[in-house]
Amino acid sequence: MTTTKYLIGLGLGLAMLALQSCNHEAPITAELGTPEYPIEDGQDFVTHTIFDFYKETGVKLIYTFDPRTAIWDLGASGLGATYLYVPFFEREEHTMAENMPVIEENLIYLKKYFFDSYSTDFKKKYFPARVFLSDSVRYQIGGSETLTGFTRDNIALNLYREGEVLKGSSSKGEPTYKTREAYFKDFAPYAHFALWQFVFKYRASAPELFFSFSQDLYGKNLGEIKDPKYSIKQDGFWTYDEFNSFKFYRAWKADRDIADYVLRMVMYTEEENKAEMAGYQIMIDKYNALRSEIKAMAGIDLQTIGNAYAPFRKEMEDKIAAQ
Repeated sequence: MTTTKYLIGLGLGLAMLALQSCNHEAPITAELGTPEYPIEDGQDFVTHTIFDFYKETGVKLIYTFDPRTAIWDLGASGLGATYLYVPFFEREEHTMAENMPVIEENLIYLKKYFFDSYSTDFKKKYFPARVFLSDSVRYQIGGSETLTGFTRDNIALNLYREGEVLKGSSSKGEPTYKTREAYFKDFAPYAHFALWQFVFKYRASAPELFFSFSQDLYGKNLGEIKDPKYSIKQDGFWTYDEFNSFKFYRAWKADRDIADYVLRMVMYTEEENKAEMAGYQIMIDKYNALRSEIKAMAGIDLQTIGNAYAPFRKEMEDKIAAQ
């Protein structure tokens, strides 16, 4: 979504910062004593919504930041960061006046289908300190764009702008998003996907019963890819690590496994999920375990999110089919 010139400049800026220090564990600020990413109220929808969200939860929704310093705020250690976030700010391609309607459209959608899915108490306890509303979320310099990202103290959401294309990595089996319908069909479910990867890495202990079913398989090679009699589902996985799979299907690590199950719960109805898991008992057991463990931990039945989201998803699918 962003220009090559901008990414080159961002890369040079990050390289200069890397020379300054080998390990910044704490976020930095431009001036001593200056609040990091101050949140102030305003009359427009975006500013007022962000202010109310911060006042209610303590979580900062941020769309303007300096990417040359944000690498450390994004939880980097050593000399690298997994994701690069590009902020909304005035540049040659888009002025801030042009940016605000884009941010508003995305924020309305995310509020309805993502943020409002969780209670205030849950957001206070489990949400990251920051949610970056980004112009682009890129997997490293030169890497593919993605819908979401997460690190130590944040998640990032790659907002949609009409007419721009998010091209995923073909080697990782990532889709390309060219239309509003295709983007918004998947955007909120993947926001939940990133949030729960973050939660179980940085906020909560592992759901023990869920992990017990596959604990000896994580990161291991499973059945042969060319074997027509083998399905990854029989070992209890929705997807596999395409990038590191060669002759054999390589199982994801535990955090991605839980996120895959969360994604299905928040995107599809209970009936749709049961139909997809039919005949694969380990998947049914893992689904039931995770659903119960999250409900006990956080008071949220994730499947109710999927039941409520499914009509919107189907509406987008119908529009895509008609295009």
